[in-house]
Amino acid sequence: MKTRILPAISLILSVLAGCNGNTAQQPLLIEHTQVADSTEYVDMKMSVDLPVATDSISAKIRQDLVMLLDSQFHNLGYGEEEYHPEPYSKADISEINAIARFYTRQALEHTSAMAAEDYRYRTSWINEDDEMTDQMKQEIIANIPRWEFDINLSLVSDSAGYIVFNSQNYTYLGGAHGGITGSGAVTYSRKDGHRIYTFLKPGIVNEIQPLLIEGLLSYYKDCGESMTPAELLERLFIEDNLVPLPAYAPYPTAQGLTFIYQQYEIASYADGMPSFTIPYDKLQPYMLEF
Repeated sequence: MKTRILPAISLILSVLAGCNGNTAQQPLLIEHTQVADSTEYVDMKMSVDLPVATDSISAKIRQDLVMLLDSQFHNLGYGEEEYHPEPYSKADISEINAIARFYTRQALEHTSAMAAEDYRYRTSWINEDDEMTDQMKQEIIANIPRWEFDINLSLVSDSAGYIVFNSQNYTYLGGAHGGITGSGAVTYSRKDGHRIYTFLKPGIVNEIQPLLIEGLLSYYKDCGESMTPAELLERLFIEDNLVPLPAYAPYPTAQGLTFIYQQYEIASYADGMPSFTIPYDKLQPYMLEF
C-alpha cells in the first residue's frame, strides 16, 4: 500500500464578497493538502482545506471540521456493522497531512476487506454461469471495477459575516454509477466561530413554496428544459405536491441563500443535484436574525 501527498501544503488567502457585499478585513488563512492511496481493490483520495489556527475563532472552526471529517468515514462502504474509525480529534490536529494520512489509512483497511469480498462474490457468480465461454468470463473478471472514494472538504467563501466550507464526497462501489455524499455546506459565524445550522425559521416550508418552485424552474431552465409549475411538480419525487426544504441547510452567498438538493432527494439521478439561489429580499420574512 503506497501513500503519496499531492502536492505539498499550500497556503491560500480567500477574500470573497459577503452577504452585504463587503469583504473580510482579516481573511482566514487556509492550508490545503491532497492524499492519494490505494490497495488491490480500492482507490481513495482526500482533498482537504482547513483553517490555520491563528486565533480562537479559526482554532474552533478547525477543531469542528476535523470532527466533521471523522464523521464522514463512518459511512464508507456498506455492511451491517457501522464503521467507527479512531477519531483524530483526540490527538494533535496541527498537522493537516498527518490528519489526511491517518484517516486514509484506516479507511483503506476497512474498505479493502469489503471490496475483496465483493470481488470474490462477483468472480464466483461469473464462473458459475453456464452460458458464457471461459474467454468471456476472463474478460469480464479482468474488468471488474475497482471501488473509489473521493473525500473533499473545501473552502467556499470567507466573507465579512460568514465562513462556508463544502463537504462533498464521491463513492463508487462497482455499480452502474457512483453517488455523492457528505455534509453539504458547513457555515460558521465570523464573529465567534460557532456553526450555523440554519438561516430559516422553522415551519415555513408551506409559505415559501412559490420561491422553491421558482428556484427549481430556473435550475431546469438553465439545464435547457422549460416547464410549467404543474409539469415540475409532476416530475419531482415529492408527496402532496409539496416541495421540501433540502436535507442540507442552504448557505449564504453575496446574492442570497443557495439551496442544493442531493441526488435522488427530490428528482431522478439524471436530474443531477437541483440548486438555485433565492435573493435575501425575498427570503427576509422567513429568515432568523443573526
